[in-house]
Formats: sequence, structure tokens, C-alpha cells
Amino acid sequence: MWIEERKVRTSRANPKFQMCCQDGQAILEPIHSLPNTIADILRGNDNASKEFKSNIQTYNSALSFTSMKADLDQRYTNNQTGAYAFRIHGGVHHLMSPTLIPEENFRPKFAQIYIFDSENELNNRMNVAGNPNVDLSIMSTLQNMMHEGSPDARRYNRPTTLEIGVLIVGGDDGGSNGQPKNRDIVLHLKGPGNDLTRINEIHQRFDPLQYVLMFPFGDPGWHINLKSYNSSIMETDIDASAEDTNQNTQKSITIMQYYSSRLMIREGYQQNLPREQQISLHSFGKLFHQYIVDMYAKMEQQRLNYIRFNQDLLRAAV
Repeated sequence: MWIEERKVRTSRANPKFQMCCQDGQAILEPIHSLPNTIADILRGNDNASKEFKSNIQTYNSALSFTSMKADLDQRYTNNQTGAYAFRIHGGVHHLMSPTLIPEENFRPKFAQIYIFDSENELNNRMNVAGNPNVDLSIMSTLQNMMHEGSPDARRYNRPTTLEIGVLIVGGDDGGSNGQPKNRDIVLHLKGPGNDLTRINEIHQRFDPLQYVLMFPFGDPGWHINLKSYNSSIMETDIDASAEDTNQNTQKSITIMQYYSSRLMIREGYQQNLPREQQISLHSFGKLFHQYIVDMYAKMEQQRLNYIRFNQDLLRAAV
């Protein structure tokens, strides 16, 4: 950080900063260290690494579970001179199919590729990329990386007879011996008009579903109930009743605090790695530009939503 960004009333000799973590009130859980597959190619300077960095958005899009729809400012995004800039007009939408099985005569896309027609997965992914500069071997390597890092890399086949199948997943809370506790009922509608659905931008999986190269292990993003990571550490010796009281009164991390902290390069940013060996989000180049704009658009939308849904309190037009 620049010395001028220090807190007011702190000296140059002993500066203190709060932009990154709000004086320890917004400490984020470290994200997983990147797999060697992508870490090596980001650090590399050979032709393959240069080609990957130049087309990194295409690789990410071909491997992502959701699509991104935005009106790009072509004057800046496709400018061949000067520094790269990702600029949009209007809103940003992230979409995914409500069913993992594509309609008849339609090619699988995004999340569907991981499930449907896995024998031709690589070819389907290259078709989605639609970029002649994308290297088949690099795409294959990245695809294998995603399979190896998946906590549930299994394949489920469609029923071949008129039968009803039920898949019950065990609880993930560490209790009840893995027995399921609650169930969500989800209907997948078939037919035209049911091909895409919007992703809720305040869901904690919003970020990793779109930016799979940056978060290949599915590290959760911001959500409205997110608390500071250090709070759980400080409360380990507190009795249960006091802990519950503290959790109920503790403020959640705001969306601006979260992304301000996530963009900082600092000790403990990635799990089990010293600072000099960490690979920050900045290393993703053009994809990092897109990520910043996307998350800023999400933050602005949340501010507008607050005004829209609190008219009785604010009495202000949107």
C-alpha cells in the first residue's frame, strides 16, 4: 500500500492501515493454494504461458459452470494498443441451465459439459471456446485439473427405463453420522423457455462458479451472513451460551470490505504458503480485470437494492 493511504493521525515512521481489513474487523479465511498446473503456467514465460495469459478469459469461460452476459465497451476491451481494460455498460448477468441435460439437438454448455457426454467433454469444451487461438493440450490439462480438484468427481447417468430415482446426499455438518437432515426439492422443467436461469449474486458460490481458474477448489465468495474469520478463532475458549450471544451481535462483513480485503496481497492470503510463494489474483491478468469489474457491478447492485427495498425508511427514489 502507498504511505499516503495510511490512517489519519498516524505518522510516516509508524504508519497504520485499515483499507485492507478495517483494523482486524474484516479478516477473510485464506483461500486454497492454486494447483501446480495453473501456478506453473502463470509463473512461466514460454510461448504456452504467453498464449494462455493472452486468452485466459476464453479458457475460464470454457471451464466455468455459468455464463456471463454484459454489454462490453469495445473501444477499450478490444483495443490493441496500450494497457488492457475491461469496461462494460449497464448490468451484468450470470446464467446457467436449470437442467444438466441439454435439449435435443443442442450442444452441452458450461455445467452441462461436466455431466453430459463425458466421452466428448474436451471437444464440447473446445466448441464452447470458439477461439482458434485456444490450445487443445492446455485445455485438456486444465480440464484434468478441474476433475482432480473436484470433491465429487463422479458421473451420474440418465435413467434408461421408466423409473423414478432418488439421490439422497448425506449431511455435511459433521454430525448425525452423515445422515441427511434437510432436503431441497428442485424441479427441472423440460421444453423451450426453460433453458437458462439467473444465478443469485449474493450466493457464496457465485464467484467460484464463474471464475473457476481463480478458485478451482470452489472457495466461497461473499454472502450476506459472512463473519470475520478471526472471530471463530477468538471465541474457541468461550462457553456456548456466551458464544451464541456474541455471534448474534457481531456485524457481518460488507461486500465492499470483503473485496477490498480479497484484492490485497498479504501474509496468510493463501493456505500454508509464505507470502513470497503466493500467487495473488492479480496474476490472472485480463481475467483479473474482468473479476474486478464484475464484483464492482455486484456491489453497486446491492447498494441499489438497499435503496429499492428500504423506501419506507429512506424515502428516496432509485
